[in-house]
Amino acid sequence: MCTLGAQFFALEYSDTVQQLPAAFILKAGSQWAATADRLILGHTNQISIDGLMLLHDYALRMGNFTQAFVLSALMARMTQALQINLEYSSDLFDQSDNASLSITDRECRRRLMWSCYVTDVLCSNGVEQLTLIFEKDLKIQLPCNNRNFLHQQPSITRTLTGSPLDFVPPDKIPADIDSNMGMLGYLIQQLEIRRRVLWYIKHLDQAKLPWLPDSEFAQLDRELQAWYASLPANLHFTTSTIYLRKESSQLGALCLFHCAYHQTMLDFYRIGTPELFKLRSAFHFPPEMSDFQRHLQFALFKEARTLGAIIAEAEQHSPRMIGDPWFPTMAYESNRVMLFYLTQVADPVAMNKRDLVLSSIPYLQSNLKALKTMRATNAMAEGLSRGAESMLQTLGVNANHILPLPNVILDDPYLAFPNRDAEAPQRAADSDLHPLSIFRMARKEIPEGHVPVESSQANPSSTKDILQVVEQPILVATGMEGLDQNLDMFFTPDLARDWDVAEMIHGSRIDSDGLISWTGMAQMG
Repeated sequence: MCTLGAQFFALEYSDTVQQLPAAFILKAGSQWAATADRLILGHTNQISIDGLMLLHDYALRMGNFTQAFVLSALMARMTQALQINLEYSSDLFDQSDNASLSITDRECRRRLMWSCYVTDVLCSNGVEQLTLIFEKDLKIQLPCNNRNFLHQQPSITRTLTGSPLDFVPPDKIPADIDSNMGMLGYLIQQLEIRRRVLWYIKHLDQAKLPWLPDSEFAQLDRELQAWYASLPANLHFTTSTIYLRKESSQLGALCLFHCAYHQTMLDFYRIGTPELFKLRSAFHFPPEMSDFQRHLQFALFKEARTLGAIIAEAEQHSPRMIGDPWFPTMAYESNRVMLFYLTQVADPVAMNKRDLVLSSIPYLQSNLKALKTMRATNAMAEGLSRGAESMLQTLGVNANHILPLPNVILDDPYLAFPNRDAEAPQRAADSDLHPLSIFRMARKEIPEGHVPVESSQANPSSTKDILQVVEQPILVATGMEGLDQNLDMFFTPDLARDWDVAEMIHGSRIDSDGLISWTGMAQMG
């Protein structure tokens, strides 16, 4: 706690009193972290989950992904040992004379378990092999809202399956049960859908064609839209809610809450741009489905720009609002998708192309500004900000002068919607993960570099085709029409690798014993 507090104290001091170097702020509290590390990991028979979670958060901020990955496993084992995945008793209203835990204590147990679940979801990224906490084992209700929690008011909420606990008497279930649930409860619901979205993305070869009405894609799309539509007014991203949450010191949480949803939607709609994300078993869109694919591509762009809008709104209130370790990846992905759409997908002769580019430049610039701000609290932001800056500079966009942002309008008028037969090869878990996921970053820190043998039939495209550079004319709002550039090298910084490790070993255009980064340069693994 002192470690994280020291970082944000230094950030606040730098923002209000005297500017401090980002590297100084990032290292603030490092001695506290070392002490906590010795106390917790030196006594594994007495460790506490909350202590582990704080260490895990700090490890992510400092780029210690191997430690973060291992700590997440310790968390999961501790939840099993403490059995906080189960309700302490069926006496949810504290009516028993011999109750040993108060209402507040029981709610704290639930929140602790759900926090560990969230950590596991974000760490496993939809890969079953890396998952340690499964939804079927969570026999507790979702967290209640903060008002009920602070007032020690017993509350009945839904479980993750959507219904109340089985042992709750029907006459005790409130008619407006959702009113008992707060931001954390809705976030957990969304992350459960996210886990299934990521599993779907990694198993496209087993899925129905996405344009079919009964496809997995259609079902998940309906679930995501229904979840968003179910949000109460006090969780909407509106001007009034923004300032109400700021007054209650919850604006950062609100921004992360909405960014998490739009990041999930961005991950979901990426099936329409397999060349950007290099999806395993990507769908082939026949000519008659070109409108559907264009719809997905524009939906992807819309989600990326919405992410940029929310991050910009959060950053202008205070650097603390974008302090969560997930924000750097979101800001970088937002820019990567927007640039890809504007330069590789959008019709260069379309009437509104220039307006679309011009209206997007402020979001590209503000994402970069946010990444530079986040360097003080997140080590990964340094490499991502360099990558984002390189993209903008190469495309002729001024990375330092930021154009005024329009008001944050999530319904931006510019954004109105216009089988493999071969035996599956041996696959490592990191083959299915995003380059910036915790496990992939942890694997980079581990010297052992075994890569499973990949069948030549595993991917319909050859490695040479996958790594082939994409050179297309670019239309940039700064007047650089017709500029030819190799955009592929600007879509991931040096610290990230491709989606499929095995695809990059043999048959590439560079004869190397090591892995090849997205920049096309040899990178020893």
